[in-house]
Amino acid sequence: MQARGLPLVGEHLGFTESHTLQPVVDAYGENKAMADQLEECRIIAGRSIPPPELGEHGLRIGVQEVTRRGMVEADADEVADCIVDALKGEDQAEVRERVTGLARRFNQVKFTLEG
Repeated sequence: MQARGLPLVGEHLGFTESHTLQPVVDAYGENKAMADQLEECRIIAGRSIPPPELGEHGLRIGVQEVTRRGMVEADADEVADCIVDALKGEDQAEVRERVTGLARRFNQVKFTLEG
């Protein structure tokens, strides 16, 4: 996402030490509106507040679900494209279709603890 012009909190730390990314969305709009816009495209994100020096409006995106379904680093570009295109206001129906197609390809839980 950073390479696509969407700044992320924690670049100096390798972006995250967890399965959560925090993009700063000031350039696209207010965080609630951006979370709603993503949801219209079938991407769920929560609102967050980035450090003040980075901006006012952030989102919280958990990637644990995509890894649990078997996506790997090679799939990250496609996921990032969908997120950034949705934030940019690209055709929502087209982005939603891409997101749905991606979800269909990864429709089984892969990485869990054995019961």
